[in-house]
Amino acid sequence: MSSARRRLLATLLPAAVLSLVASCTATKPDAVQSQPTAPQSTLTDAQRQTQLDSFDHVWTTIRDNHFDPTFNGVDWDAVRTEFRPRVEAANNADEARAAMTGMIDRLKQSHFSIIPASSYQAVDVSAAAPIQPASTSTSTNPSSNPSPERDAFAGSNQSEQDAEKQQGVTGLHVWPVGTQALVLRVDPGSPADLIGVRPGWIVSRVGTHDIDAMLKVGRESLDGKLTADLYLSMTIAHYLSGRPGEVRTVTFLDAADRPAIRSIGLTKSKAIPAKFGNLPTIWLTHEYRRLESPPPNHNRVGYFAFSTFFEPALIAAEMQKAVEDARDLDGLIIDLRGNIGGIGAMAMGIGGWFVDQPRQNLGTMTTRQSKLTFVLNPRAKPYTKPLAILIDGGSASTSEVLAGGLKDLGRARLFGSTTAGAALPSRIEKLANGDGFQYAFADYVSTGGQRLEGLGVQPDQIVIPDRASLLAGRDPVIDAATAWISSQRPPPTQ
Repeated sequence: MSSARRRLLATLLPAAVLSLVASCTATKPDAVQSQPTAPQSTLTDAQRQTQLDSFDHVWTTIRDNHFDPTFNGVDWDAVRTEFRPRVEAANNADEARAAMTGMIDRLKQSHFSIIPASSYQAVDVSAAAPIQPASTSTSTNPSSNPSPERDAFAGSNQSEQDAEKQQGVTGLHVWPVGTQALVLRVDPGSPADLIGVRPGWIVSRVGTHDIDAMLKVGRESLDGKLTADLYLSMTIAHYLSGRPGEVRTVTFLDAADRPAIRSIGLTKSKAIPAKFGNLPTIWLTHEYRRLESPPPNHNRVGYFAFSTFFEPALIAAEMQKAVEDARDLDGLIIDLRGNIGGIGAMAMGIGGWFVDQPRQNLGTMTTRQSKLTFVLNPRAKPYTKPLAILIDGGSASTSEVLAGGLKDLGRARLFGSTTAGAALPSRIEKLANGDGFQYAFADYVSTGGQRLEGLGVQPDQIVIPDRASLLAGRDPVIDAATAWISSQRPPPTQ
């Protein structure tokens, strides 16, 4: 397999995830209040040269790596001629950054951005190695050729202590619905469960963080972008996480709309820490259970959920167990809500369980140098019963590839809401001036001919979680999928 194909089969985490902390910083309620800023000092000659070196690296990287050789119809040489003098004339780093951002904006494409140094350092890249000259990126040796999993954080070195900080959890699963942060699930036996927090409650504050204000401002600033739910949900999760033993004071609205203040101790997460290259630790959860109800409905459905496409051997084994258990049921649900994506090749491995003809395509990914078709080949004993996939605005990247591809093939029916539209693989590098530089290096089109980037995958049946259902102990998205699967049962034989 060529090094280019290896790169395409690697990590497909969306840029929305890679720049999570930058987004969290931008939407924190603390940042909503205007604060006086100190005047920027004039750039020294050395600092100006660093800004110019950073500009040249950004321009050259896009010239050499953009998946569209026409640069979306932009004269890339003319853009350099226009914007480089602006960097040279900049009085401060903000003006230089604005010029670089203006250059990138001419592409009118997502996943191309300049991340200010303060936010870039917050995503665990403060120890990143300096960028290398473009000439070092041309090796055909897979071990030295840049790959998404190595480049995403450009040599970051996450310590065990940093990883430990992310292991403390409350057991709450919170999702932004409009401008309310709804508790969708509470893990049984978790700290939140033990003190009586229930699905359908609303999270209003976490410590000093006004969640209501954050959601309001976040919705306005993100202005209808599909990635809004992904950003906002992960911001809330960021506030609720910490080290095991720490305490979070959370203000809720309970089932009777009364304020309820609870102190919730953080316990060590049962999630599995997954490492891939130099990406930060990704926390993986998975679950399989049967959803059965008595007559007259008598639903008998398998339900499998997992949070990220990492740890391929583990997820493959758990997927097989789910399929085998569901063979005597009416159908199977795969829950990809909140699944941020991960290793692209896993979409093919999982998808192969659900097709009975060879050479079925999920879609095609294209770089400047090559194309890769995500091909499905059936397992020895594929699963042919009804398949429902649950999606929402937190379903990104590889989740979109799998869900969208199986929908186009007519093999799955999708329930929930539109996905994040963040399907392109991208890298984030550290520039000489300390800023981060994010760029997409491939395009993706589904087997139905649709670009998922910026558009997302549309569900066959739109189902939005509502508070009344959650308070009644029901998940309306699961209910809709279960009802459809049950409706596909063949009539009883006479």
